[in-house]
Amino acid sequence: MLNELKIKNFVIIEDLAISFGKGLNILTGETGAGKSILIDALSGVMGDKMTTDMIRTGFEKSTLEASFDISSAPAIKKILDKAGIDSDDDTLVLRRELYSSGKGRSFVNAVQVPASKLKELSDHLIDIHG
Repeated sequence: MLNELKIKNFVIIEDLAISFGKGLNILTGETGAGKSILIDALSGVMGDKMTTDMIRTGFEKSTLEASFDISSAPAIKKILDKAGIDSDDDTLVLRRELYSSGKGRSFVNAVQVPASKLKELSDHLIDIHG
């Protein structure tokens, strides 16, 4: 379950933290309210392609972070164990950093990993519809 999404210097968002509840979460709002930006941020932290134009104008780096409760996700724990990443508590933290140079870094529970590992985990974590 997605617990929280943190966004820093992403598109027009300077600094934002959103908490999510159990079950279905729905984003609604007027055109231009930022719903697509939130979905793009979540997709980015889950390993989708990111480009430097996603970094907020005037900044060198964008950071996206998502935390999940994985207490009832044995498939995730198996992937983490196989990769040698600590999964002792029931929280999974994914972080993605993108620099204006085009370089990026991805982390799972503070361990640097290839972005493909985020993508592998995402298949077991979220479904985005719309």
